Amino acid sequence: MEFPFVVFHELPACRYYVPLHESEDNGVSATLFRSSRRGDELVCITTWTQSGVPILAHPKEGNKTDVKTENASRHGRLGNRIQCASFSPSGAELAMVNDRGYLYQISNLDSSPMDVKRLATSKELTTKSDSFAMSYMTTTDEDTIIMAWVDAATGVANIKRVPVAAQGDITMSAPLMPQQPPSPKYELPESSRDPPRVHELPREAEPAPVKRNSKPAVELPTDPPRFLSRFRGITR
Repeated sequence: MEFPFVVFHELPACRYYVPLHESEDNGVSATLFRSSRRGDELVCITTWTQSGVPILAHPKEGNKTDVKTENASRHGRLGNRIQCASFSPSGAELAMVNDRGYLYQISNLDSSPMDVKRLATSKELTTKSDSFAMSYMTTTDEDTIIMAWVDAATGVANIKRVPVAAQGDITMSAPLMPQQPPSPKYELPESSRDPPRVHELPREAEPAPVKRNSKPAVELPTDPPRFLSRFRGITR
């Protein structure tokens, strides 16, 4: 009793004894638990037997209520041989498929009588199928019931989609995908919106052209000095 259970305990108030009378009786076909924070938990038990009426049991009080159709001429008889059952995501509705292939939706689960309506018919589900599965599915457009099973004789897989009108609040069981936060936007003040001014660097002054002095650096006197006067008139 270790796998797949982690923590478990028995609900004595929900014990349901079902005798087997015929060879076609196949015992319990579904056991569902509807959790609730308000304290109105429910346990649904269905069987594929002749005498096992589908019931809703309260785990604490132990009260049991039979699930059956009051007006059999309009919606047909739900019966005791149930293929499978499934709670809606809100827990306000319950779906069942019987041995005639009739799909029923049961609402007003806390009242008596309950509201039992037939939604669809599948002629392939007239015998007990071990591969049958059923679940509510919530989409953006509508809420549907998905049924899937495999025909043991032919090996053909069947999938049936039945739209339903949802009642109550639909809670998503799958976690939502995380969304990326919007990127922050920074707005500059008006004073800083003007384009930056371009400051021109001062130009370096070009060096002035050097003026060439045509005069000799040393000016010779026009009159020769006296010590050269004695050499006048001497030629080589």
